[in-house]
Amino acid sequence: EKLLAKSQSQPPPPPPPTPPLTGKITFDRVRGGDSEIYLINPDGSNETNLTNNASNWDLASSWSPDATKILYSSRTSQTGNYDVWIMNSDGSNKTKLTGGSSMDKSSAVFSPDGTKIAYSAGYNAGYYQIYIMNSNGSSSTKITNDNAHYYWDLSWTPGSKIALYSNKDTPNGEIYTINSNGSDITRLTNSSSYDRNPSWSPDGTKIAFNSGRDGNTEVYVMDANGSNQTNISRSPNTYDSNPTWSPDGKKIAYINGADANSNTSKEIWIMNADGSNKTRLTNNNYYEDNPNWSPK
Repeated sequence: EKLLAKSQSQPPPPPPPTPPLTGKITFDRVRGGDSEIYLINPDGSNETNLTNNASNWDLASSWSPDATKILYSSRTSQTGNYDVWIMNSDGSNKTKLTGGSSMDKSSAVFSPDGTKIAYSAGYNAGYYQIYIMNSNGSSSTKITNDNAHYYWDLSWTPGSKIALYSNKDTPNGEIYTINSNGSDITRLTNSSSYDRNPSWSPDGTKIAFNSGRDGNTEVYVMDANGSNQTNISRSPNTYDSNPTWSPDGKKIAYINGADANSNTSKEIWIMNADGSNKTRLTNNNYYEDNPNWSPK
């Protein structure tokens, strides 16, 4: 009986320790009239300026599938045009991949096998179209041909589809998918406001995006076919946008603004994929944007 009572009084075993977050996060920081690409660990440590060139305006980074290369857009002045550049993940070996026209080229993303790059190109007052080129910048091919609408905010699934934002059917813009050969463009969202910045989950079954349908900007997640659209940030008094998935698909990093229409101070936060356990990653008074979590 004493042994039984002793065993019944023992506390339950402690829960297993939470595994550390993996990968790294790149993001834009606008400070003093300059935009740079930064790198940070998902625990907030080792923040590093990768581009570190005050004469250029650098933004919109994305990772290669093996996490050794980073694509980004850069221009040499406030009035110049953007081109797609590539650098090593430590910021070394910066190389320009596009050129030859006065069009802006941005929103560049790698194909799942790393051999191709999709990007959007157009003029400031015009309509951006989608192009695909080899990963060394050669053989660029236009896959959309619609001079009345724009196509950008690209995200390439682990398969052959590219998610994008377009005003093809509504003035504010919706989320679509398109095959990498330009066929089968399919509308996934249909809201009263804008839906943009799609981001595929690592397994290709979900798409995170931000939407203005609630009167402010919130982070949503939906199935790959557009079903089950769910507000996961659920924060009516802040501006939540630009979601990006952790390598294991369990976390989402995103931009949080201090108020519902923030266009000045924005910070990077991380939450669980269901919207719980929000944690602030950066803490300053700068404008930060376009976080992108490495695939490994």
